[in-house]
Amino acid sequence: MAQSIPETLGLARSIKQYSFGAPANGWTEEKADSERRTQRGVRNDNVLWEVGRNVYDGIAKNEATLDDHHTVLKIVLTLPVIEKYQNENMPDKNEIRNVIKEQERLIERTDSLTPKY
Repeated sequence: MAQSIPETLGLARSIKQYSFGAPANGWTEEKADSERRTQRGVRNDNVLWEVGRNVYDGIAKNEATLDDHHTVLKIVLTLPVIEKYQNENMPDKNEIRNVIKEQERLIERTDSLTPKY
């Protein structure tokens, strides 16, 4: 049996859906099927969106925690080094006494130059 030209081209089903037997509102079985698949896809997209959002929120929270831990670690490891440096490099007591004496001389000098009222 010979096939018609639309059947040969694979258009038989497409032509049938636009035939006079199609529903008046323009909906065909294929359109309804497509609509159902789209609705399921939207629901799946929403679920995927929520899962992705939860994953992102978890990653952001963990990132903030890691940043905080890194800051604490830097402080905890740096403080002993600072204390050690300060203890090893304390100024000589004589130098401190000399600075104090120089300050006292400056105070006396400014007092003597200031007019008394």
